[in-house]
Amino acid sequence: MYINIRKYLVLQTLLLLIAVQVYSVSLDYSMQTDGGEILWTTWEISEEQDYLEFIQTDSDGVKHFISDFGGSVQQMVFQNPGNQELLSGERIQNLIFIESPEGSVNVKLSPDGYWYQPLGPSLFEFILSSEQKRSFSIIDLESLKGHSMVIRKKGEEEISIMGRMRSAVRAELRMGGVLSPFWSGQYWFSKETGILLRYVGDSGPGTPEMVMELGGEEGDIRSIRGFSYPVGN
Repeated sequence: MYINIRKYLVLQTLLLLIAVQVYSVSLDYSMQTDGGEILWTTWEISEEQDYLEFIQTDSDGVKHFISDFGGSVQQMVFQNPGNQELLSGERIQNLIFIESPEGSVNVKLSPDGYWYQPLGPSLFEFILSSEQKRSFSIIDLESLKGHSMVIRKKGEEEISIMGRMRSAVRAELRMGGVLSPFWSGQYWFSKETGILLRYVGDSGPGTPEMVMELGGEEGDIRSIRGFSYPVGN
């Protein structure tokens, strides 16, 4: 019962924040696999009084994330295209409480304290910082197990996005510890704002390679706190 009450409060908080937006930006991404299939996903990012909200919409449904102004997730709710809730999660101190139709689990965060779930949109604070490497936790949404990840900056490049050249920070993501050699993903983020421009990799060992690229922008991301100036300002 305690978890059910928490899930209800998480959902009500998310719905309230959706209704009282301060400013929002929409980012469209194309995703192409080796087989040539192209899918689209849309991210809406909004600044609230005390949080950032990330909403991902695609053919699988809608995913809601509430984060602090550094992008570290505090709450999440996933819904299928029929608006049926599939998964909810909330961070309380160093634990993440997850509830799904299969049951409830508690996941302990790694010592670094960061929880980045929507990997592309939520890493902006690291990209805009002077740090070269950061460790963080992520939840495998199929097994509902936590994993430690490490992202490292690999330099700066000029890449073509939506018909124009953009200054990008390239970063490599790997699993932490002994699993590091078995999987990696390559990311390119805007040097100016920290938003994801391109991703090349797969969903895990044995899955097809995917190219994900920014294909549309609506609104000025620099108007949202954290995307163009230090979080502490």
